[in-house]
Amino acid sequence: MSIPAVPDVNWNVGYNNFRAGPPVEAVFPNQNLVGKVQAICVEECEEGVIEVRYSVGNDGTSDVVDPVTLEIYGDFGDHEEVIWTTTWTAGVRAGMMEASTTARIEGLTGDLWGLRLAVDGGSDSTGSNVMECDESDNEFEFGLGCK
Repeated sequence: MSIPAVPDVNWNVGYNNFRAGPPVEAVFPNQNLVGKVQAICVEECEEGVIEVRYSVGNDGTSDVVDPVTLEIYGDFGDHEEVIWTTTWTAGVRAGMMEASTTARIEGLTGDLWGLRLAVDGGSDSTGSNVMECDESDNEFEFGLGCK
């Protein structure tokens, strides 16, 4: 084996590694969870019941296979509290928003002024289970008047 005096330029022979480094997937997590509230039904609000239609998505390039915690917080004016929680175990495909799901929330008391859907611990990475590209977009707020 010999070393050529003038080696072939590797990006011209199909390697395509000009300024090569590890693939981005190896350096950064390419999962990015997001949540969205599509609709809120308040027809039974006076009875302390609302229905929230939501979906969870992944703006990243890698599938999320770990369980993901979803929480809905209620804004009651003078305080905010968790009014519903679940764990999404079906996985979230890369680049996809999963089908909408409805959460029926019962037993509400007081004036409900708004909702906040928090995905994977919300926009604070300390409560996160999934390492993501952007932890700051894990919440979706929705204002409403439910008395």
